[in-house]
Amino acid sequence: MARAARTGIQIIAGGRDMTHDEDAELDEMFPLPAGVVLRECRFGSSNVSPVVALPLPGEQAGTGPERAAVMLRHSDPKLGVTVEVREIRESGHLSARATCTDAGLLNKAEVAVVFFGSAENRLVNRKVPLDVPEENGCSGSADFGKLSALADELGTSLGMVVCLTV
Repeated sequence: MARAARTGIQIIAGGRDMTHDEDAELDEMFPLPAGVVLRECRFGSSNVSPVVALPLPGEQAGTGPERAAVMLRHSDPKLGVTVEVREIRESGHLSARATCTDAGLLNKAEVAVVFFGSAENRLVNRKVPLDVPEENGCSGSADFGKLSALADELGTSLGMVVCLTV
């Protein structure tokens, strides 16, 4: 704050001058737009999923020799989260299903699925909302789009890491 005062920058938040207010809360100084919620990210204790090879372009759905569908699975007991991502061969899409053992997170949390591959310095993030009540917790599912688009971005292999956003 003192730096702002020295540079001649005036900080106004909520109609209040906070340039010299040492006790001002950050959320008062920089309020979020209506409807925007900052989420806490919880990381578990498991490593990344096993890495799988992706099909070559001629092996996409409906063409090339028959091959097993791409499937990734990640389970983290500390978070109580399990995620399965499967290729739907007929459409070429990736479908994800996440389950959580904490029923209190129903409609309050999302599972962030971060994909990585052989392409250097590339990550792709997708989310699965936990919006379905289950007997032992909650779950959710999401369509992650075409596998071929993910392969174009990440390369010839695919792995994932999972965290919980609350």
